[in-house]
Amino acid sequence: MKRIEDYGNGLHTIVETYKDFRELAEALDSRELVWTESDPSAREDDNPDFKRCKNYDEAREYLAHGFDEDVDEMIERVNALQKTGTMMKTQRYRDVAGFQPIVPRAILGLPDSMMNQKKVRVKSKVITVVYDPGALGNVSHKKIMEFGCKFINWCLNVERKGYRVRIEYMKAFCPSWGEKENYILKVPLKSEHQPLNIKRMSFALTHAAMQRYLAWDWVERLPNSVRIGGYGASLGGNLQRQMYLNNIKRFLNEEDVIVYYGMDLDEELKNF
Repeated sequence: MKRIEDYGNGLHTIVETYKDFRELAEALDSRELVWTESDPSAREDDNPDFKRCKNYDEAREYLAHGFDEDVDEMIERVNALQKTGTMMKTQRYRDVAGFQPIVPRAILGLPDSMMNQKKVRVKSKVITVVYDPGALGNVSHKKIMEFGCKFINWCLNVERKGYRVRIEYMKAFCPSWGEKENYILKVPLKSEHQPLNIKRMSFALTHAAMQRYLAWDWVERLPNSVRIGGYGASLGGNLQRQMYLNNIKRFLNEEDVIVYYGMDLDEELKNF
């Protein structure tokens, strides 16, 4: 795990980046509760309709082994959203056979006097997309899944435009009551060399319990953190969103793309 603690931009920022969810789970198991005034804590506050899980243990099972209960439905949703696009281009070349003669070469009797064509893969540029699925408390778990499916579809369409997408999960805790704190959890989900595996990534991208059990449990146990009002506001619902986005970008690469719950993904796709 890589930890950064910073006091720039007038904010106390803590960023923890884990190499995978197994390492995150080990940290959750080894840390004591810091927000001791939480009553009940995220682990103890069972609300199946809100968190889409019976309890914390079930959420941990999904974190360890994946969530595939609704994968077929997710795939159907993504397929229904699909837009056309391609990562291929047409390349023309001389050949002994083809669809059009090259007259000067034919007159000279050269064997490769026909024009032919083939589809070739476009060389891809790699981009990192940092996805924060955090939603306000009045957002249903069904809406979180729906937007997660839109995000998966968005990634597929970006790749069709000739990019290779690297995906990182992020949950940013951004106070809405004036506290000068910003806590950021990050875990890589997909490298640019891996296919976009919906089943493997579905829990982190589409399941409410990832935020409402596990990310909340992480922040309640974050060393040197202080309790913020509730769990703060999500990026999509924060009135000071731009200030927090500017702060978060200090800890990312300049070209990284931040996507958060509630964004207009169709508008963002125009940038590619």
